[in-house]
Order: sequence, then structure tokens, then C-alpha cells
Amino acid sequence: LADRLGLQRIHVKQGYAKCSCACAGNAIATMDRGIASAVRGRGMDTLLLAPSVIGIEKYDTGFIGGASVLLDERTLGFFGKIENFESYPVLSEFFEARGVRLVSLGQGPLFDYGGAVGIEF
Repeated sequence: LADRLGLQRIHVKQGYAKCSCACAGNAIATMDRGIASAVRGRGMDTLLLAPSVIGIEKYDTGFIGGASVLLDERTLGFFGKIENFESYPVLSEFFEARGVRLVSLGQGPLFDYGGAVGIEF
């Protein structure tokens, strides 16, 4: 399907690559050095975040992709209060420079629910 749609495939070692990435438009933010390295120079704006704790059940830490969902083309939602996230200043600056606003979908710390599937827009 990716080939038929003319999409570029990028090999990464991470089995759940989307879980590791907050994505909007042609930009991603990740704490995974391997993913950041693989996508740099391939037409995607990439932000490598410092490691931070994101809540998740049964594990030590969750992932930024599992704690976020693209609500529409210009709005990236986060499960928790994104303004309290350690890397919020750099994350906000990165996405806002690309016309994407960040919104909180809760009041507590960020929590990895495994992401969500938004509607097609």
C-alpha cells in the first residue's frame, strides 16, 4: 500500500515506531535516537527529545506517541496536561513553528494509552 500511494518507507529497529513518535504533518518528535537518526535528512522535520517519564500501566515508562493523537491537521492532543511535561517548551516551539498547536486532553501527567485513531480529514 505504501508503494502504491508513493510513500517513502524508512526502516527502523523499533517494532512500534508510531508509539515512539508524536506526529503532525511532516514533523515528528521522539525520544528514540534510532528513529530520529533514521528519519533525519529524509524530508521530515525531526525533534529528538530528552528522555522523560510518561505514565503507562505495568511498565516503567510509556512513549510520547502512545500519549498523543492527531486531532486534526493542525492540532496534536496529549493524554494529560502537556504544559506540565518536562520537554513542553521545546516540543511546543517545534510544533508551533510548523503551524501545529498542542492541546491537553487531561489534567494529570502524560499517560500512554497506546495512541488513538482519529478520523480522516
